[in-house]
Amino acid sequence: TRHCVLETSPQLTLSGQGSPVGDSYDTFWAPNRTKTNGGGDSGFNGVATIARKGLTKRACATPLLDENDQPDEELNAEGRCIMTDHGTFVLFNVYVPAGQGSERAPRKMRFLRALRRAMQHARRTRRVPVILAGDMNIARLPKDVSWKWRLMCCDDVWG
Repeated sequence: TRHCVLETSPQLTLSGQGSPVGDSYDTFWAPNRTKTNGGGDSGFNGVATIARKGLTKRACATPLLDENDQPDEELNAEGRCIMTDHGTFVLFNVYVPAGQGSERAPRKMRFLRALRRAMQHARRTRRVPVILAGDMNIARLPKDVSWKWRLMCCDDVWG
């Protein structure tokens, strides 16, 4: 049994000890360690993975990689991704930044590129299946986006 939790707000560090869900499970946290949420308290955006005790070989709360395949400290500090290695597969639990508006889109793309590099690295080094879970903040259709963020599509206007 494994569970992925998004938008957590614990003031905790990565730990497999002292699970708040009972002694039968290990919890692994990637809390937001920044003050980037409009000047508010850190703790937003965090993710956590919960697994039955003993099923996780290793966890990393800083898996996102920069262009040189080094940990991207700025992105990792936001707590939007945690990688857990379960032996027969690797799980990436993510909360991708929203990309509404032109000013936020580059940050989202930077995150997605760092995530792709981290997943490729895990595939290369672990040679086991890599699973991606979480909130991708990607809408399939324009109607799936809140009307206040929706861009006008010319086909909708003239079609």
